[in-house]
Amino acid sequence: MPAQLGIVLAAALLLGYRPTQAAGAVLLAAFLVFVAWFWIAVLVSRAASRRNR
Repeated sequence: MPAQLGIVLAAALLLGYRPTQAAGAVLLAAFLVFVAWFWIAVLVSRAASRRNR
């Protein structure tokens, strides 16, 4: 799900979508959740791989 969200956000911005202020805030929040999700996923996967050694 987060990967698809990132692709949709990138495509919308590349195609020239200009959001209103409220929609821009929602897009920014969605992007920040996307970035945080990937950081958390990397940390969790590294921790899991260290435990399984």
